[in-house]
Amino acid sequence: MDTPYRVMTVCTGNICRSPMAEVVLRTKLEEAGLADVVEVDSTGISDEEHGNPVDRRARAVLRAHGYPTGERCCGRTGTPPVRGTAPGRSARATSSPATCSCR
Repeated sequence: MDTPYRVMTVCTGNICRSPMAEVVLRTKLEEAGLADVVEVDSTGISDEEHGNPVDRRARAVLRAHGYPTGERCCGRTGTPPVRGTAPGRSARATSSPATCSCR
């Protein structure tokens, strides 16, 4: 497949729910052999937490269930654009590894 599917998980600040969903979904896709078919990212709709790491409680829950936590910071909707959005929509994300200033 030339262009992978893209899934964006979204919550308010991108420090708990959406990064947890990103980690769990990405891990499950890897386990199913679909990591090269589906790209997963997360973002928030607020800039209140922009640049902050994932909440320590969210990391603790992920670790308790055997998921990797790694280092990442939150991002909010912004640039670059997410390709393949519905017509009339302008979804954008800034929390991907390529654009995150905390990495």
